[in-house]
Amino acid sequence: MDASTPPSDAEQELDDLRRRAYGPHPDIQADAAALARLTELEAALGGSPPGAADAGVGTSAATSQAAPWDDSVWAQSDPDGLDAESPPEEEADQGRLWSAWHWLTATPARRIVAAALTAALVITPTVAWIIGPHPDATLHAIEDEPDGVVLSLLDFLGADPEPASIRGYDPYRGYQPWFSVEKGGRQCLMLVEPKGPAVDGANCVPPGVELFSDSNAWRLLGDNLQNRLPHGSMVRFQYRGDSVDVYLYSSSDEG
Repeated sequence: MDASTPPSDAEQELDDLRRRAYGPHPDIQADAAALARLTELEAALGGSPPGAADAGVGTSAATSQAAPWDDSVWAQSDPDGLDAESPPEEEADQGRLWSAWHWLTATPARRIVAAALTAALVITPTVAWIIGPHPDATLHAIEDEPDGVVLSLLDFLGADPEPASIRGYDPYRGYQPWFSVEKGGRQCLMLVEPKGPAVDGANCVPPGVELFSDSNAWRLLGDNLQNRLPHGSMVRFQYRGDSVDVYLYSSSDEG
């Protein structure tokens, strides 16, 4: 088209749509009708501007007829001064994400890849949960206040807990987990055998570190926690906040 020839209505419409699709403030992604019209006009009047195929908007085989694309034309003719400052980071990030997704779903082959990626993102956590270790029991927090046995055992261990932090959980095989936070900030979990009274598997860790207590079945020591478990078995009590997960690792030693 000669430079002195005014653009046709269709060419002007194509220019406006391209500005909405590829300009510094793209908004065409929310307008399905405009996207369809852009594709139609680019196929009829000329190919996509440079970089448009990577953005996934307005593809055409007739690229030989496309005029060179220069963003500076918009900056010079922007009546509202929208190019005076860059778009907010959130809008820019959303535009990039939308462009990447639109590019990925622009053709049937890419849509298959996109579907496979989506399925993988959904399936992977599920598979990990299925094949991962599951607790043999989950013990929930109780409302009971710590009794004299619990407090005396804490004192015996040399603990200095915040009184309001002491919290008990459901018993398991005769032992009951008790959680507390020391005045220095360490989190502690001890296993109390009320009938003893005795304590086993006491453990304290700094904040943010995984907290658990282990107890082993050694029959020579008269262990009562893991009665009817093979010699050498181990039980792990994993602190979860409002609950404690119990994992039983049974030994093959029946002696």
